[in-house]
This record gives sequence, structure tokens and C-alpha cells, in this order.
Amino acid sequence: MKRSGFRSNVVKFAPKPAKVIEYTPRARTVEGPAGLVSAVLASGPARASVMPKTAGRKDQRIRDSARGEVCTIRLPGCDGGGATTVWCHLPEAVADRGLGIKGIDALGAYGCASCHDIVDRRADPPEGYTLDAVALAFYRALARSFVILKRKGLA
Repeated sequence: MKRSGFRSNVVKFAPKPAKVIEYTPRARTVEGPAGLVSAVLASGPARASVMPKTAGRKDQRIRDSARGEVCTIRLPGCDGGGATTVWCHLPEAVADRGLGIKGIDALGAYGCASCHDIVDRRADPPEGYTLDAVALAFYRALARSFVILKRKGLA
């Protein structure tokens, strides 16, 4: 008696190779600054893999200089700083930050606990403020804090 060509009822599959994703920028011709911003936003993320951390991103002297300093963010509800002031990092990817990675210490501002919560979105923005208005307040605070750091010899 001849047997059939099947050896067993179980079919084994080989694992599929990992899919490699490569980023290729799209070609665009855009005129004017407004078109440039829309092209950058429409093109999506500029990297598909995790970028290495920037060397020299952490400066403990800057973080320690926040003790007792006045809050420079100054959103409504600000307690003025002092004992609650900490060094707040820029909450955007332009500061070379990511999930679980703080931004570069040079891009930050002195902020009290209530302003820091609003900037990091742990609390809602004050009434009448949008997220853009909070971001603008933070960028102004960044400039004020840079002046203070320069006076202290840390910038």
C-alpha cells in the first residue's frame, strides 16, 4: 500500500521577516513662509527610527538654579514661585525631547508648580487661554529665563 505525500496534518509556517520602514521625503515645491509651514506639517515625521540623544543635554547647574527663583511663565493662577519653582523643559519636539526623554536643559524656563502643570498639560489652561497662548507664554518665559541664566553665568 502506498502512502500519500502528506506527512502530518499540522502545517508549519516560517516566520515572516521583519518589515523595514524607510523614510523618503516627498518632493514639494512651495513658495512663501505659510506654504513652507504647511509642507512641513503635511510631510509627517522626518525620522522613522529613534535619534540618538544629544550629548551635553543635561546641566544640573541650571536645574539647581531654580531653587527660590521667581516664576517667569506668569500664567493666571501663578503663585509667584519661590519654594515651588522648578526648571520647566520646553514641551515640544524641537527641544530634542521624546517619550521618556526630557528636552535639552538650555531650552527651558523657571516655573512655579501651577504654571508647570499647565505647560506640561497636567492641568487645563486658564479660562480664555488656548494651547497656543500657553505656548507663547512659555516662549516668553524662555527668553526671560535665558537672561537670568546669563546673569548667573550659566548660559
